[in-house]
Amino acid sequence: MPSSPIHRAHASISEHEVVHLSPDITVVHPGARRADGHADNPALVLLFGWTAAPESPLQKYVEGHTSVFPAATVVVVRVHAGFFFRSIKAREAVLQPLLDYLTERFYDQTKKPAGGVLIHALSNGGALQLMTLHGMLRRHFPPKSQDIATLTKFPVALVVDSAPGDSQYASMLSFFTIPMRTRIARLATTAAFSLAYVVYASITTALGVDFFAEMHAFMAETSVLPGRVGATPRLYVYSDNDEMVRAKVVEEHVRRVRGLGYTVRVEKFVGSRHVQHARSDPDRYWGAIRETWSEACKWGTQARL
Repeated sequence: MPSSPIHRAHASISEHEVVHLSPDITVVHPGARRADGHADNPALVLLFGWTAAPESPLQKYVEGHTSVFPAATVVVVRVHAGFFFRSIKAREAVLQPLLDYLTERFYDQTKKPAGGVLIHALSNGGALQLMTLHGMLRRHFPPKSQDIATLTKFPVALVVDSAPGDSQYASMLSFFTIPMRTRIARLATTAAFSLAYVVYASITTALGVDFFAEMHAFMAETSVLPGRVGATPRLYVYSDNDEMVRAKVVEEHVRRVRGLGYTVRVEKFVGSRHVQHARSDPDRYWGAIRETWSEACKWGTQARL
């Protein structure tokens, strides 16, 4: 297996064509010389970042994908903490530029299918964005839509890193307090969150709504992109030392998905913290992603641009 993209020299992102669809959605196109000779690459990587991800760490994932899949276009979607507390309509407005992009590139029957799609969702924030996009696509392209048939022509794979989580108080508290650098900030955040959690729990109980249960159900669907025929192969990456997303919760979800007969690969890291698994062992991390994509391609010959 080639050396890890984090262990070898990267091509600078400045060598790629970078297009900003919105302040939070960026498209990184491969350079012409990098796009040749890589017919086994996905045409598109959808990278959904974790909540409030700093630019530099998130950029490492972009560099990882451009190294492992030189011919792929990488779409980076950032998410802010407020995304969780917005209405569905407001969430969809944030992702509308991405829907427009996918509609033009993948669902336009007047064009040749673009090729495969690798989806990489980081933490619950990334999973929430993917779930929101899925709902938008399903409404925009009903099951009997002629346009949606395009997706049957190429493979799709899903990588889930540090998700899905749950609504347990300790897990959610860790999400907000771990980034705090001082004891005073952590105490203040704990007090504010505790009050908000009581309100959140009361409302969700009264309405019979469980946001995380919805996320688990969505991620157990046969296909995470509407129109894709057959189950989406998926890779779950997590660790025994993640305070935000407990290993037990991920493992329960994996058992559920495997019980449905899907192709599932699991990489359980030891000691690494939340969304730090690629940094802990980059060879293992990116190797698993490469192999998951290869598994997705086994169903047939991939159509290319």
